[in-house]
Amino acid sequence: MVNLRLKNRAQKPIGLDIGNNSIKMIQLSVKRERITVIAADEARFDLDISENNEQKRNHIVNTIKQMLANGNFHGKDVISCLPNEKVKITSLRLAETKPDQVEEVLKREVAQRFAMDPDKDSINYMPVGSVRQGDDVRDELILFAAGDQAIREHIEMLEEAQLAPVAID
Repeated sequence: MVNLRLKNRAQKPIGLDIGNNSIKMIQLSVKRERITVIAADEARFDLDISENNEQKRNHIVNTIKQMLANGNFHGKDVISCLPNEKVKITSLRLAETKPDQVEEVLKREVAQRFAMDPDKDSINYMPVGSVRQGDDVRDELILFAAGDQAIREHIEMLEEAQLAPVAID
């Protein structure tokens, strides 16, 4: 049994994945350290819709509303992930850097590599560990960045579908 130590309420937020050709939703419940699926659904897109962004957005919103109405989903809280094309990912190898300096280095990298505004856009990273590059030992990081506008549009779409975003992955 998986013990995730999920606390507070038994019913968890809805998990939502909007892919290139489908929407997947799942909701879990935790009771006495036992995890159960209380609702799950998947809906596929028509291929024609994926060509027009406004039509695709309207279709996604309407499909989510239908899935909520027809499924056994409880509440409106949702955890969603941004589409792959909206997230920039790269790995970096930095010379040993003090923790307080890492953020400044990452901001410069985001501005240079992705032409993003590090003060406005979202930046996060995951340390991978030390790696050897030639004779040097470097700290490897995986850098994640997403544009502020992409995040705002995603939240607006979720709210239009009558969901309440509690987290975006």
